[in-house]
Amino acid sequence: MHPNVRKTIAKDLRILRYLARTAENLPFGYGDKLKWNNLSGNMEDFAEMLVPQLDLRKEANHIERFNKNFASTPSVVFPKLVPGYEPNENVLVETFCEGTPIDQWCREHADDVELRSQLGYIGAETMCRMIFEHNFV
Repeated sequence: MHPNVRKTIAKDLRILRYLARTAENLPFGYGDKLKWNNLSGNMEDFAEMLVPQLDLRKEANHIERFNKNFASTPSVVFPKLVPGYEPNENVLVETFCEGTPIDQWCREHADDVELRSQLGYIGAETMCRMIFEHNFV
């Protein structure tokens, strides 16, 4: 975990909460028009999703689950936990997955429509399996 990340995220969440409340209370009817968006409620939903991710033990559980879910799919690779280094709230030791940034890969394979199509299929299939089969993204 990067130093001070919890403090930075807490500060960012305070700013976002303030902005949501401020927008909902804008004068001349503008705030009323925004209330149907439930900015404050959405902000709290976002915070509830983000804050637990600051515990790297949860991330370790997710890594193990992804690896189990896709163990029989060689085209999909996730990092693995490094044995002997027990994850804790602040530290997670995992393997490095070698790869190429997607924009670079697309430039390098711009003329290979079939290969690009295969990658798109793998990505779409993987996401659909996560959502519809595993119920875990």
